[in-house]
Amino acid sequence: MYGLIFDANNLTSLGWIFASFSTTGETFLHLFLPETKVISTCAENGAKLGVVLQNRFNPPMADVKNLLQEDGLGELLLGNATVRWYRPQQYYEDEWHGTREMDGGVLLNQAIHHVDALNWLMGDVHSVFAYMDTLAHQIETPDVAVATIRFVNGAMATIEASTVSYPKNIEGSVALFGERGSVKIGGTALNRKVFWKVDGQLDLEKDILAKEAIDPPTVYGYSHKTQIKEMIAAVREDRQPLTNGYEARRSLHLVLAMHESAETGGEVILNPCCR
Repeated sequence: MYGLIFDANNLTSLGWIFASFSTTGETFLHLFLPETKVISTCAENGAKLGVVLQNRFNPPMADVKNLLQEDGLGELLLGNATVRWYRPQQYYEDEWHGTREMDGGVLLNQAIHHVDALNWLMGDVHSVFAYMDTLAHQIETPDVAVATIRFVNGAMATIEASTVSYPKNIEGSVALFGERGSVKIGGTALNRKVFWKVDGQLDLEKDILAKEAIDPPTVYGYSHKTQIKEMIAAVREDRQPLTNGYEARRSLHLVLAMHESAETGGEVILNPCCR
């Protein structure tokens, strides 16, 4: 039994890069295949496909997911994902950053985990309208993107992502607003509750926020180990990993729909198979 795991930050519009391993750690292999080919090849050969979406395993993110599953916010009405980061021109002056083939732009490189978090928490997307542009760098891909989203459940959301927020990373966050509560997760790597205003817990907000006051040193966070352990467990138990290929495909297709909208100037309705 073996599994395949790849980093969502290595996801581009052309394909997925991933590595394979056995439960004994004997085999390692790097591949680059179109997304549909990766999923079908794994299914046909009995491999477990896992995608590195480590922020889903952060305790604050898990708390929000549990809150939603318990209907703690009531009906979801509005959401937001914001990535206000900074990258100097030098960052892009290598062989791949800022290229269409290997980078894909601010949504596919810097903001993919925040887009995934919003999609994971708020549910299936019906349609999207987006603008993108390259405003501050000499690169092939967008360094600024803004989008409005309509979800199947009727809720709406906005996404703002950029690498132009001089002079450093300022914010990376996801916020949800429902009938009975408003919550926001931020910090360096979606690791800290920014506000937690939930019906029945309002008096507890100060204590809840104090539990996660320290940020990790980088945007990668601390949850890779947790995800890798979950992936190994999935291989050993012969089940699908929590962040399997079908899960990751939803966020990829949402980003690609944003790119299509920006290129065509119109609203893009997502195919039900990609929701």
